[in-house]
Amino acid sequence: MCLTTCKLKHLWLFAAALPLLFVASFVDVGASTTPPRADVWQPNGAVYAIEMSKEAGVSRAYIGGDFTYVGPVTGNASAVIVAGANFPVITPNFNGPVHTTIADDNEGWYVGGNFSSVTDKDGVIHARNNLAQIDGEGNVMAWHPDLNGAVRALVYDGLNNRLYVGGGFTQVNVATDPQNRDYLAAFDTTVDLDSDTNWNPDLNGIVRALALDSANDRLYVGGDFTRVNVAGANLLRNRIVEFDVAALVDSPTIWNPDVNNTVRALAFDLLNNRLYAGGDFTQVNVAADPQTRNRLAVFDTQVSDDNAFNWNPDADNSVNAL
Repeated sequence: MCLTTCKLKHLWLFAAALPLLFVASFVDVGASTTPPRADVWQPNGAVYAIEMSKEAGVSRAYIGGDFTYVGPVTGNASAVIVAGANFPVITPNFNGPVHTTIADDNEGWYVGGNFSSVTDKDGVIHARNNLAQIDGEGNVMAWHPDLNGAVRALVYDGLNNRLYVGGGFTQVNVATDPQNRDYLAAFDTTVDLDSDTNWNPDLNGIVRALALDSANDRLYVGGDFTRVNVAGANLLRNRIVEFDVAALVDSPTIWNPDVNNTVRALAFDLLNNRLYAGGDFTQVNVAADPQTRNRLAVFDTQVSDDNAFNWNPDADNSVNAL
């Protein structure tokens, strides 16, 4: 094939023998249910021309076509191993959005989002509703908590083999042993099925952020909710709440920063006993001592209420990550 006779928008040079890349480029993948191999690089558009190097002993090819990227097929989640020179990528494929990930303690990770299946590195499809565990080689693990709604926040407690999960779900273990867990749950990571704990904090709105004080067994939760332990004590907690998770108590502690709109991000500073919060809010400590804090604030976790620090960075739009 001659590059000079083809209409090309982009040209790439490959150093290394990559015949599988070219095969994949010409195959109509829309007609196949088999996903592209994760270990073979792919362009993001059509390839119109290929020219192999004619230099003796050189494994090199030029490709041209209507693409702007050539690289690993990552889908909507990937792990990049930066220790090696070639930056290999582990790429299981999720059939829906991934909202959050967190590492486990065995070179793998937990992945939460709004999906119903995961295709592993070998092309095998596994049913996994909104939460899955992937090992360090890209395999889908047997652990399957099976939630009925999107997962938006994860915190892993390796000391207790426990994963805290927040999101838009209301049930867990749906197929095997359905349990009501409104927007927040904890799972035993050593049990593959029916892995939820008895902890049921029972919130009335979506959870969007989690932070763990592992030294003091405190879990901080942020989101859209205004009440917790709804079926029990039905306590008012506006969008941020603290739980004592040493014994997985359903009811929250008395700590109450009381903000007036959605919390989207949390970060805990153990050294200074501070919790940073970001989101859509404009006031904090609303009932105790209203203070203007536009979308970003920091709280003293040792003071139960009226606990906002004077720090006021005054953001002019939503804070989504910390």
